[in-house]
Amino acid sequence: MLIREDDVTISDATTGEIIRELTIDPTRNYQPRKTRQRKTPRSEDRGVTDDSTHP
Repeated sequence: MLIREDDVTISDATTGEIIRELTIDPTRNYQPRKTRQRKTPRSEDRGVTDDSTHP
């Protein structure tokens, strides 16, 4: 990560490929206020359980 004032550049450490460039807005609160709902339910939520008889 390269940070200069409010500008941030994120790159791959081995290749140098730029992954993302962004500008931080100091007037915004970037911390999540509450937990978001999952987009994809976990296997337990879908009634999927371990099958001990399956190899």
